[in-house]
Amino acid sequence: MLAQHDAKLEVIVVDDASTDDTREWLAAATDPRLRVITHDVPRGVSAARNDAIDVATGGWVAFLDDDDFWAPTYLSRQLAHAARTGAVVVSGSALVVDETLRPLYTLRAPADEPHLGRALFRNNVIGGPSRVMVRTPELRDVGGFDRRLRILADWDLWITLVRDAEPALNLEPLVAVTQHEQNMQLVEADHIVDEIDYIREKHAEYATSIEAVFGSGELYRWVATQYRRAGRRHQAARAFLMTARRYRTPSDLLRGIAALQGDNHPFDRTRSRPGGGDVPRWVITAGSTDAVRELTPQPRGVSSSRLLDASPMPENPGQDA
Repeated sequence: MLAQHDAKLEVIVVDDASTDDTREWLAAATDPRLRVITHDVPRGVSAARNDAIDVATGGWVAFLDDDDFWAPTYLSRQLAHAARTGAVVVSGSALVVDETLRPLYTLRAPADEPHLGRALFRNNVIGGPSRVMVRTPELRDVGGFDRRLRILADWDLWITLVRDAEPALNLEPLVAVTQHEQNMQLVEADHIVDEIDYIREKHAEYATSIEAVFGSGELYRWVATQYRRAGRRHQAARAFLMTARRYRTPSDLLRGIAALQGDNHPFDRTRSRPGGGDVPRWVITAGSTDAVRELTPQPRGVSSSRLLDASPMPENPGQDA
Protein backbone atom coordinates (compact mmCIF):
# COMPACT_ATOMS: atom_id res chain seq x y z
CA MET A 1 0.00 0.00 0.00
CA LEU A 2 2.97 2.30 0.52
CA ALA A 3 3.74 1.92 -3.20
CA GLN A 4 0.68 3.89 -4.34
CA HIS A 5 1.29 6.17 -7.32
CA ASP A 6 0.37 9.87 -7.36
CA ALA A 7 -1.31 9.96 -3.96
CA LYS A 8 -0.16 11.57 -0.75
CA LEU A 9 -1.09 9.29 2.11
CA GLU A 10 -0.62 8.09 5.64
CA VAL A 11 -1.05 4.44 6.57
CA ILE A 12 -2.58 3.67 9.94
CA VAL A 13 -2.19 0.04 10.98
CA VAL A 14 -4.25 -1.26 13.87
CA ASP A 15 -2.70 -4.30 15.54
CA ASP A 16 -5.68 -5.78 17.39
CA ALA A 17 -3.70 -7.92 19.87
CA SER A 18 -2.01 -10.02 17.19
CA THR A 19 -0.48 -13.36 18.17
CA ASP A 20 2.23 -13.66 15.53
CA ASP A 21 5.22 -11.42 14.72
CA THR A 22 3.11 -8.51 13.45
CA ARG A 23 4.14 -6.19 16.28
CA GLU A 24 7.84 -6.84 15.74
CA TRP A 25 7.48 -6.40 11.98
CA LEU A 26 5.73 -3.05 12.44
CA ALA A 27 8.32 -1.88 14.97
CA ALA A 28 11.04 -2.47 12.42
CA ALA A 29 9.28 -0.47 9.70
CA THR A 30 10.87 2.92 9.06
CA ASP A 31 8.56 4.60 6.56
CA PRO A 32 7.48 7.95 8.09
CA ARG A 33 4.02 7.61 6.55
CA LEU A 34 3.28 4.60 8.73
CA ARG A 35 1.42 5.01 12.04
CA VAL A 36 0.65 2.10 14.35
CA ILE A 37 -2.09 1.65 16.94
CA THR A 38 -1.63 -1.37 19.21
CA HIS A 39 -4.35 -3.10 21.21
CA ASP A 40 -3.11 -5.34 24.00
CA VAL A 41 -6.57 -6.91 24.27
CA PRO A 42 -8.65 -7.70 21.15
CA ARG A 43 -11.41 -5.12 20.60
CA GLY A 44 -12.84 -6.36 17.34
CA VAL A 45 -12.71 -5.20 13.75
CA SER A 46 -15.17 -2.30 14.12
CA ALA A 47 -13.35 -0.84 17.11
CA ALA A 48 -10.01 -1.23 15.31
CA ARG A 49 -11.24 0.64 12.26
CA ASN A 50 -12.87 3.36 14.34
CA ASP A 51 -9.71 3.93 16.38
CA ALA A 52 -7.85 4.56 13.13
CA ILE A 53 -10.59 6.82 11.78
CA ASP A 54 -10.36 8.92 14.95
CA VAL A 55 -6.71 9.81 14.33
CA ALA A 56 -6.76 10.09 10.52
CA THR A 57 -5.64 13.49 9.26
CA GLY A 58 -6.47 13.39 5.54
CA GLY A 59 -9.61 14.29 3.66
CA TRP A 60 -10.43 10.71 2.64
CA VAL A 61 -10.30 7.34 4.36
CA ALA A 62 -9.73 4.12 2.45
CA PHE A 63 -9.74 0.66 4.00
CA LEU A 64 -7.52 -2.33 3.34
CA ASP A 65 -8.11 -5.64 5.11
CA ASP A 66 -5.00 -7.60 5.95
CA ASP A 67 -5.64 -10.30 3.37
CA ASP A 68 -6.41 -7.99 0.43
CA PHE A 69 -4.26 -5.65 -1.66
CA TRP A 70 -4.55 -2.82 -4.17
CA ALA A 71 -3.22 -1.98 -7.59
CA PRO A 72 -0.60 0.80 -7.28
CA THR A 73 -3.02 3.19 -9.02
CA TYR A 74 -5.97 2.37 -6.75
CA LEU A 75 -5.96 5.60 -4.73
CA SER A 76 -5.19 7.97 -7.59
CA ARG A 77 -7.95 6.53 -9.77
CA GLN A 78 -10.52 6.39 -7.01
CA LEU A 79 -9.75 9.98 -6.01
CA ALA A 80 -10.03 11.09 -9.63
CA HIS A 81 -13.39 9.29 -9.89
CA ALA A 82 -14.57 11.05 -6.74
CA ALA A 83 -13.50 14.41 -8.17
CA ARG A 84 -15.41 13.78 -11.41
CA THR A 85 -18.61 12.66 -9.68
CA GLY A 86 -18.59 14.76 -6.50
CA ALA A 87 -19.38 11.62 -4.48
CA VAL A 88 -18.35 11.18 -0.86
CA VAL A 89 -18.38 7.36 -1.10
CA VAL A 90 -16.50 5.59 -3.90
CA SER A 91 -16.42 1.86 -4.52
CA GLY A 92 -15.55 -0.41 -7.41
CA SER A 93 -15.07 -3.88 -8.80
CA ALA A 94 -12.65 -6.44 -7.38
CA LEU A 95 -10.75 -9.51 -8.48
CA VAL A 96 -11.11 -12.49 -6.14
CA VAL A 97 -7.95 -14.61 -5.87
CA ASP A 98 -6.89 -17.62 -3.86
CA GLU A 99 -3.81 -17.81 -1.66
CA THR A 100 -1.59 -18.57 -4.66
CA LEU A 101 -2.87 -15.42 -6.45
CA ARG A 102 -4.87 -17.49 -8.94
CA PRO A 103 -7.88 -15.45 -10.13
CA LEU A 104 -11.18 -17.08 -9.19
CA TYR A 105 -13.78 -14.59 -10.40
CA THR A 106 -14.59 -10.89 -10.57
CA LEU A 107 -17.00 -9.03 -8.32
CA ARG A 108 -18.58 -6.43 -10.59
CA ALA A 109 -19.79 -3.10 -9.28
CA PRO A 110 -23.51 -2.74 -10.15
CA ALA A 111 -23.22 0.18 -12.57
CA ASP A 112 -26.71 -0.37 -13.96
CA GLU A 113 -28.44 -0.23 -10.55
CA PRO A 114 -30.89 2.74 -10.67
CA HIS A 115 -31.26 3.21 -6.90
CA LEU A 116 -28.33 2.00 -4.80
CA GLY A 117 -30.05 2.98 -1.55
CA ARG A 118 -32.83 0.45 -2.16
CA ALA A 119 -30.41 -2.09 -3.65
CA LEU A 120 -28.29 -1.99 -0.50
CA PHE A 121 -31.16 -3.38 1.53
CA ARG A 122 -31.27 -6.43 -0.71
CA ASN A 123 -27.55 -7.10 -0.42
CA ASN A 124 -24.20 -5.37 0.09
CA VAL A 125 -23.84 -4.20 -3.51
CA ILE A 126 -21.13 -1.68 -2.59
CA GLY A 127 -18.82 -4.46 -1.42
CA GLY A 128 -16.26 -5.07 1.30
CA PRO A 129 -14.15 -2.34 2.95
CA SER A 130 -11.08 -2.91 0.78
CA ARG A 131 -13.07 -1.65 -2.23
CA VAL A 132 -14.41 1.51 -0.57
CA MET A 133 -13.17 5.04 0.06
CA VAL A 134 -15.14 7.61 2.12
CA ARG A 135 -14.67 11.31 2.81
CA THR A 136 -13.46 11.71 6.39
CA PRO A 137 -16.00 14.31 7.65
CA GLU A 138 -19.01 12.26 6.50
CA LEU A 139 -17.50 9.10 7.93
CA ARG A 140 -17.03 10.72 11.33
CA ASP A 141 -20.47 12.35 11.24
CA VAL A 142 -22.17 8.92 11.24
CA GLY A 143 -19.88 7.55 13.96
CA GLY A 144 -17.92 5.08 11.86
CA PHE A 145 -18.57 1.36 12.20
CA ASP A 146 -21.14 -0.06 14.62
CA ARG A 147 -19.07 -1.83 17.28
CA ARG A 148 -21.85 -4.36 17.85
CA LEU A 149 -21.16 -5.81 14.40
CA ARG A 150 -18.19 -7.71 13.03
CA ILE A 151 -18.93 -9.64 9.84
CA LEU A 152 -21.46 -7.19 8.38
CA ALA A 153 -20.28 -3.91 9.91
CA ASP A 154 -19.34 -2.59 6.48
CA TRP A 155 -22.80 -3.27 4.99
CA ASP A 156 -24.42 -1.51 7.93
CA LEU A 157 -22.18 1.55 7.48
CA TRP A 158 -22.84 1.82 3.73
CA ILE A 159 -26.61 1.82 4.39
CA THR A 160 -26.11 4.68 6.84
CA LEU A 161 -23.89 6.69 4.50
CA VAL A 162 -26.07 6.48 1.39
CA ARG A 163 -29.01 8.12 3.15
CA ASP A 164 -27.42 11.46 2.35
CA ALA A 165 -24.76 10.62 -0.23
CA GLU A 166 -25.21 8.55 -3.37
CA PRO A 167 -22.01 6.55 -3.95
CA ALA A 168 -19.98 6.53 -7.15
CA LEU A 169 -18.91 3.21 -8.63
CA ASN A 170 -15.66 2.73 -10.55
CA LEU A 171 -16.03 -0.38 -12.71
CA GLU A 172 -12.29 -0.94 -13.05
CA PRO A 173 -11.11 -3.82 -10.80
CA LEU A 174 -8.25 -2.25 -8.83
CA VAL A 175 -8.53 -4.45 -5.72
CA ALA A 176 -7.62 -8.09 -5.16
CA VAL A 177 -9.66 -9.85 -2.47
CA THR A 178 -8.22 -13.08 -1.11
CA GLN A 179 -10.47 -16.07 -0.48
CA HIS A 180 -9.17 -18.53 2.11
CA GLU A 181 -10.27 -20.67 5.04
CA GLN A 182 -9.63 -17.96 7.63
CA ASN A 183 -11.99 -15.36 6.11
CA MET A 184 -13.95 -13.81 8.98
CA GLN A 185 -17.32 -14.87 7.63
CA LEU A 186 -16.17 -18.49 7.87
CA VAL A 187 -14.47 -18.33 11.26
CA GLU A 188 -17.49 -16.56 12.78
CA ALA A 189 -20.26 -18.01 10.61
CA ASP A 190 -22.54 -18.53 13.63
CA HIS A 191 -23.07 -14.76 13.90
CA ILE A 192 -24.11 -14.03 10.31
CA VAL A 193 -27.86 -14.47 10.70
CA ASP A 194 -27.94 -12.56 14.00
CA GLU A 195 -26.17 -9.63 12.37
CA ILE A 196 -28.57 -9.66 9.41
CA ASP A 197 -31.51 -9.51 11.83
CA TYR A 198 -29.87 -6.65 13.73
CA ILE A 199 -29.33 -4.63 10.55
CA ARG A 200 -32.90 -5.24 9.42
CA GLU A 201 -34.28 -3.91 12.70
CA LYS A 202 -31.83 -1.01 12.95
CA HIS A 203 -32.69 0.38 9.51
CA ALA A 204 -36.36 -0.64 9.32
CA GLU A 205 -37.69 2.92 9.41
CA TYR A 206 -35.32 4.09 6.68
CA ALA A 207 -36.15 1.06 4.52
CA THR A 208 -39.86 1.87 4.79
CA SER A 209 -39.26 5.51 3.89
CA ILE A 210 -37.66 4.57 0.55
CA GLU A 211 -39.89 1.54 -0.08
CA ALA A 212 -36.97 -0.86 0.11
CA VAL A 213 -37.39 -4.60 0.58
CA PHE A 214 -34.90 -6.15 2.97
CA GLY A 215 -33.04 -9.26 1.87
CA SER A 216 -32.86 -11.18 -1.39
CA GLY A 217 -32.10 -14.61 -2.73
CA GLU A 218 -28.62 -13.34 -3.43
CA LEU A 219 -28.09 -12.40 0.23
CA TYR A 220 -29.33 -15.66 1.71
CA ARG A 221 -27.56 -17.68 -0.96
CA TRP A 222 -24.34 -15.96 0.17
CA VAL A 223 -25.12 -16.92 3.78
CA ALA A 224 -25.65 -20.54 2.76
CA THR A 225 -22.39 -20.51 0.81
CA GLN A 226 -20.47 -19.29 3.87
CA TYR A 227 -21.92 -22.14 5.92
CA ARG A 228 -20.88 -24.61 3.26
CA ARG A 229 -17.37 -23.15 2.99
CA ALA A 230 -17.09 -23.42 6.79
CA GLY A 231 -17.93 -27.13 6.56
CA ARG A 232 -21.40 -26.77 8.11
CA ARG A 233 -23.32 -28.89 5.65
CA HIS A 234 -26.63 -29.07 7.47
CA GLN A 235 -26.78 -25.32 8.09
CA ALA A 236 -25.85 -24.72 4.46
CA ALA A 237 -28.52 -27.10 3.22
CA ARG A 238 -31.21 -25.50 5.41
CA ALA A 239 -30.23 -22.02 4.22
CA PHE A 240 -30.31 -23.06 0.55
CA LEU A 241 -33.67 -24.79 0.97
CA MET A 242 -35.11 -21.76 2.79
CA THR A 243 -33.92 -19.56 -0.07
CA ALA A 244 -35.48 -21.92 -2.63
CA ARG A 245 -38.82 -21.84 -0.80
CA ARG A 246 -38.87 -18.08 -0.19
CA TYR A 247 -37.74 -16.99 -3.65
CA ARG A 248 -39.02 -19.96 -5.66
CA THR A 249 -35.61 -20.77 -7.11
CA PRO A 250 -35.22 -24.43 -8.11
CA SER A 251 -31.45 -23.98 -8.46
CA ASP A 252 -31.23 -23.33 -4.70
CA LEU A 253 -33.08 -26.57 -4.07
CA LEU A 254 -30.34 -28.35 -6.01
CA ARG A 255 -27.68 -26.43 -4.10
CA GLY A 256 -29.25 -27.53 -0.82
CA ILE A 257 -29.23 -31.18 -1.85
CA ALA A 258 -25.64 -30.89 -3.03
CA ALA A 259 -24.58 -29.19 0.24
CA LEU A 260 -26.18 -31.96 2.29
CA GLN A 261 -24.19 -34.49 0.29
CA GLY A 262 -20.99 -32.48 0.73
CA ASP A 263 -20.79 -31.56 -2.94
CA ASN A 264 -20.46 -28.27 -4.78
CA HIS A 265 -23.09 -27.39 -7.32
CA PRO A 266 -22.28 -25.87 -10.74
CA PHE A 267 -24.76 -23.02 -10.13
CA ASP A 268 -22.63 -21.62 -7.29
CA ARG A 269 -21.04 -18.84 -9.38
CA THR A 270 -23.68 -16.29 -8.40
CA ARG A 271 -22.73 -12.60 -8.59
CA SER A 272 -19.46 -13.50 -10.21
CA ARG A 273 -17.79 -14.18 -13.50
CA PRO A 274 -14.89 -16.61 -13.98
CA GLY A 275 -11.55 -14.86 -13.75
CA GLY A 276 -9.92 -16.52 -16.74
CA GLY A 277 -7.03 -15.12 -18.72
CA ASP A 278 -3.70 -13.98 -17.38
CA VAL A 279 -3.12 -12.71 -13.88
CA PRO A 280 -2.86 -8.88 -13.94
CA ARG A 281 0.74 -7.74 -13.56
CA TRP A 282 -0.05 -5.63 -10.49
CA VAL A 283 -1.40 -8.72 -8.71
CA ILE A 284 1.85 -10.59 -9.35
CA THR A 285 3.95 -7.60 -8.30
CA ALA A 286 2.01 -7.02 -5.09
CA GLY A 287 1.91 -10.71 -4.27
CA SER A 288 5.64 -11.16 -4.75
CA THR A 289 6.70 -8.32 -2.44
CA ASP A 290 5.12 -6.90 0.71
CA ALA A 291 1.71 -8.40 -0.10
CA VAL A 292 2.96 -11.97 0.44
CA ARG A 293 2.55 -11.37 4.13
CA GLU A 294 -0.95 -10.05 3.56
CA LEU A 295 -2.03 -13.11 1.56
CA THR A 296 -1.11 -15.52 4.34
CA PRO A 297 -4.11 -16.36 6.57
CA GLN A 298 -3.47 -14.77 9.95
CA PRO A 299 -4.21 -16.32 13.34
CA ARG A 300 -7.20 -14.96 15.21
CA GLY A 301 -6.33 -11.80 17.07
CA VAL A 302 -4.61 -10.12 14.16
CA SER A 303 -6.54 -7.07 13.08
CA SER A 304 -8.58 -7.82 9.99
CA SER A 305 -8.34 -4.22 8.90
CA ARG A 306 -5.71 -1.69 8.08
CA LEU A 307 -6.93 1.79 7.42
CA LEU A 308 -5.31 4.13 4.97
CA ASP A 309 -5.96 7.83 5.30
CA ALA A 310 -5.41 9.32 1.86
CA SER A 311 -5.18 12.81 0.47
CA PRO A 312 -4.65 13.41 -3.23
CA MET A 313 -1.60 15.02 -4.72
CA PRO A 314 -2.07 18.75 -5.39
CA GLU A 315 -2.57 18.19 -9.13
CA ASN A 316 -5.91 16.45 -8.49
CA PRO A 317 -8.36 19.37 -8.90
CA GLY A 318 -11.24 19.97 -6.56
CA GLN A 319 -9.83 18.00 -3.64
CA ASP A 320 -8.36 19.17 -0.36
CA ALA A 321 -4.96 17.84 0.58
